[in-house]
Amino acid sequence: METTLAKEQVASSESNPIQQNQNNSNSKDNSSETIVTGIEAFKTLTTQSQLLLSIFHPTGTSIRCKSTLIGSAFNKVLVIEQPEGIPEQDTARFMRRGFKIKGMYRNETEGTALYFRSTFLETTQLNRKNVFMIELPRTAVIQRMDQIQRKVKLNERVLIDRDPKKIEATVTNLSSKGCQLRIPRKLSYFDVNEVLTLHFCDIETEPLSGELKNVMVTTNHYYYGIMFDEQTQSHAEELVNALEQKQSEN
Repeated sequence: METTLAKEQVASSESNPIQQNQNNSNSKDNSSETIVTGIEAFKTLTTQSQLLLSIFHPTGTSIRCKSTLIGSAFNKVLVIEQPEGIPEQDTARFMRRGFKIKGMYRNETEGTALYFRSTFLETTQLNRKNVFMIELPRTAVIQRMDQIQRKVKLNERVLIDRDPKKIEATVTNLSSKGCQLRIPRKLSYFDVNEVLTLHFCDIETEPLSGELKNVMVTTNHYYYGIMFDEQTQSHAEELVNALEQKQSEN
């Protein structure tokens, strides 16, 4: 399973789809969303369903990981596999009773995404393997994925201004609101709230500027979530439209 560690506060809504929907779900006028009970929501999920989770430490840091649903018990508890790849010290730090969880499940067949909030309960043993027990959410939000922020997947090189040189990075996804950058860990590290200007190497477009909102770490890379400033958002939307059209033609 793929796991990443967020070293700073959870991403902006752009780079964190869980946060994005949890923020937007307060809008009562959004007809693309349906609020259901947790029991009803998780009845539709089968064993081995893949969940994307963000687990929050009281200090504001978090880990983001993928896990697999094992099942539920007594209409109160969800049992999930322990994600692989999380260092032992981080497991001990984050997997603790009372820590808050935000989760998402994508139903590709129906074209919907399920969002929920939960609380970590405990680690226990099942068939000699560690498993996590989390609270069954009281409610969940189901949203049509075609209503979620438009985003295109990319693998485009950019140069980032940083005196006295430019740092090369890769844009892995892009929307009108922001993007995700991937940079080898050995190259550079940027700080949360730092403003970055991105110059695309192989696409003719104006530079895009935005504020770094979160940092995720894997074995070999840093992943940065960038939220564009207002002036950049219009340029980014034009670029998204052009890239979507180009991808549809290929």
